[in-house]
Amino acid sequence: MTRFKTGLLVLALLSSVPALHWQTANTREDAYRANNIGVALLEQYKYKEAADSFKRALQLDSSLTLARINLGIALFNLPDLPAAQKELQAASALAPNAPQPLYVLGLLAKSQNRSDEAIAAFQKVLRIDPNDVGANVNLGQLYAQQRKYTEAIAVLRTAVAAEPYNATALYNLGTALIRGGQREEGQKVITQFSELRQRGSGTTLGASYLEQGRYAEAIASTGAEPELVDKSMPEVVFTDATAAVMPRGEWAANTDQNTGAVVLFDYDLDGDLDLLEVAGAKQRLLRNDNGKFTDITDKSGALAKSASSPGIAVVAGDYDN
Repeated sequence: MTRFKTGLLVLALLSSVPALHWQTANTREDAYRANNIGVALLEQYKYKEAADSFKRALQLDSSLTLARINLGIALFNLPDLPAAQKELQAASALAPNAPQPLYVLGLLAKSQNRSDEAIAAFQKVLRIDPNDVGANVNLGQLYAQQRKYTEAIAVLRTAVAAEPYNATALYNLGTALIRGGQREEGQKVITQFSELRQRGSGTTLGASYLEQGRYAEAIASTGAEPELVDKSMPEVVFTDATAAVMPRGEWAANTDQNTGAVVLFDYDLDGDLDLLEVAGAKQRLLRNDNGKFTDITDKSGALAKSASSPGIAVVAGDYDN
């Protein structure tokens, strides 16, 4: 616990930051904010409004790749497939290690029966994340359509191992096993699927947003992105403002200068912080009046009386909720 001597020193902290730096930082934050609004709109299935919000984010910061990825996702669900494909391809070129644009490009190609393109896209996703359930299931379905049951079974087993309660993965695995000649095991897996469906505890992959797989979901900013965190030390100057804001006068001799503490709290509920000081056997209450402190200890009732023993700490709390 930090202890304060009786005398109080108030320091005003002045920061000098170039206006251009702040303008750039604010623009970037506005772009991230527009992106996150778009994510929220997507979760309300307002695809056009979400797309407009992502476009605004890109107008503010054209290099904001996650907004471009999200714009492609919104356009895919709108649906505006040509525009979605254009944005997703651009996003994939900017962020080749991001699975989201590749995954949604796979969904897009699959919806247009361009199986080879879809397979290639999902294979790229699995090179980034081999255990992704959505990519494995979609790839398994595509392989099964081409009667490549050995390949389908392999990727569907990976999906089930990663998410044993995924009903879509179980059903497709069971079907692929039966069609691939492994009827006994396939029937067992179908039985597992039926039991899971009856319990209602399984997850599924579907065609609607938030059901298409985790890499088909828009990306929100966390606020911790490196470009949002300014680690540089600002130039600061400390100015002694004690005489300007604190009332004059000192306590009578305090025999123990190592005791005492201060706390800031809004005692009069006017929205600003007042100050209470405990200084040995005495204490004083200072009211904040537009940035200047007025000593009102004599109006504070029992607080104005000397304590029987030196005070060493003070805390503010809401005792009656």
